[in-house]
Amino acid sequence: MGGSVPTDPNGLLDFLTDDETSLLGLPYFQLRFEEEFKKAWRYGWSYTLLLVSADGFGELASKEGERAVRSARLDICGQILSATRDTDLSARLDDSTFALLLPGTGEGGARAFVERVVQALSEGAFGRYTVSVGGCIAPDASLKTADDFLAAARRALDTAREAGDGRLVLAEPTTV
Repeated sequence: MGGSVPTDPNGLLDFLTDDETSLLGLPYFQLRFEEEFKKAWRYGWSYTLLLVSADGFGELASKEGERAVRSARLDICGQILSATRDTDLSARLDDSTFALLLPGTGEGGARAFVERVVQALSEGAFGRYTVSVGGCIAPDASLKTADDFLAAARRALDTAREAGDGRLVLAEPTTV
């Protein structure tokens, strides 16, 4: 098996990382998310999925242009990367929403993490915007699949958005 190794065989780097943000590529994040979900169920480990949504990107784009939105997105990603541990996973879901998987993190750790990120963003160069955060903590008997877990986090994010800028809402545990 000699020969040189190509710099990006079959688009592997696109699979692993998001070009624009340096967060994990969405396909790789989804794969790892499924793996972590299965481990949490098998071993009874807690972990948290947070969905972070930038508030006001549409208004920012209309006032200052797409370049300001890209700068704001990179600022948010930088704060996420600086606040996460090596074992945490983060990816961009769409233009203004980011997913963070925090293995071994329960409610207290999730709230502390969000406080650090929100404070850093409000004090940063792009402090003119806020984020809303929805999350879900596992294990939870009502969450049978990773899709259930993601749907619960999305519902919590929708509730956080309705509550106003800069809010954290965690999905309430339910029983089957």
